[in-house]
Amino acid sequence: MHGAQRIPIKIQDLRHRRDDRHAADERPVSRGHIETRVLGPEEPIREHLRAGRERRAHRARDARADHGAAHHDREVTSLLGVQYAHRVGRSDARQGRREPAKITHPEPFEQRSFRLYLCRRIRPARADHASTNDTRIKLDVRRIFAFARFAGRAPWPRDLERRVRVGVVTFDKTGEKVNLGAISESPPGGLTREAAARELEELGEELFELQDLLWGARTHSVLVVLQGRDTAGKDGAIKHVVGLLNPRGVHVTSFGVPTEEEREHDFLWRIHRHTPRRGEFSIFNRSHYEDVLVVRVHDLVPRDIWGERFGHIRDFEELLCEHGTIVLKFFLHISKDEQKKRLVEREQDPRTAWKLNPGDWKEREKWGEYTDAYEDAISRTATKRAPWTIVPADSKWYRNLVIARELVQTLRPYKKVWQDKLDAVGRERKAELDAYRTRR
Repeated sequence: MHGAQRIPIKIQDLRHRRDDRHAADERPVSRGHIETRVLGPEEPIREHLRAGRERRAHRARDARADHGAAHHDREVTSLLGVQYAHRVGRSDARQGRREPAKITHPEPFEQRSFRLYLCRRIRPARADHASTNDTRIKLDVRRIFAFARFAGRAPWPRDLERRVRVGVVTFDKTGEKVNLGAISESPPGGLTREAAARELEELGEELFELQDLLWGARTHSVLVVLQGRDTAGKDGAIKHVVGLLNPRGVHVTSFGVPTEEEREHDFLWRIHRHTPRRGEFSIFNRSHYEDVLVVRVHDLVPRDIWGERFGHIRDFEELLCEHGTIVLKFFLHISKDEQKKRLVEREQDPRTAWKLNPGDWKEREKWGEYTDAYEDAISRTATKRAPWTIVPADSKWYRNLVIARELVQTLRPYKKVWQDKLDAVGRERKAELDAYRTRR
């Protein structure tokens, strides 16, 4: 088949139960052979299945002519466009019943398994047993994405819709499964750029008011962590969202390669120095998460060291929360095609040529490794008080809107607390002023 890729597959636990109509015949089933093919995106699945049925029918006629009625063909078929397995073997097997079949893939697929609940279809030789049952398959969609990423192809042909979660996705439970491939990088339909701009302006006014209350009450602080691949828009988000705040109470820190002094301390030493004081915002452009991302992908420290850092990060963020810091973590989710487009635009625009860095293109070669690292980091450090928000970042205007929304929605419940504190302070100050005037 043109454009196809062959991948070995093992089928285990295919057991054939005895049917009462053939109770006397208990000869074993031969193992036959397995052939697996991954459909190319250019191949419509219906055409492939039609051609497959014709090939199987032709093969069955030849087999019955050569070997008699004892030869049957049996199939295990995934109808989702990801895999197609066909098994041919000699047997006198009875009519199939619903039984589970476990399909496992060898390394480098890390022995992940698919469980297909199917009703096997067996074409009987005798005419009085001509009725058959169609194959029934139920498969977890997320595992389809995992298999497709391993195979290096789209989960299904282009004429079939890619099933992804559209919009904003939040993770707030440690250990929750994270699959970035199943989350859209684009804004949801029905939202225009003009409507987003109007909403962002309204959110900016409310955010400025909330910051003013935060500054006056000084009971809390806010830490915003921005993580993402190169060109995901961390600087742009700071410009357009943080720009809505009063700069008096905002500090922005960009974390690059550690200095010699920083390397002589623990990895959180340089981070803790820049956490916000009460009443202030701190914005991290990259953060302590680089020490479980870059060091992992480039093998800069042993696995047993960076593996322990997930627990240290959770404890560190919990410490901040206990002392009144509101922690918001954003992963700017950009697609590989959009990243390439932005890198090329940098080369073509003289105003952004200063941002050019060959390392950005080198890092693209490790896209899959970074994806695994981000998924692991998000899953292992997401907590109720320090959640992760996945921001679709292919559209800059939607990225800015999502971050502003999350900031306002997170800070809005504190508005009454801060206002009550300011009212109490106001009453105390007024009483002091009245006492002063009385003494005069």
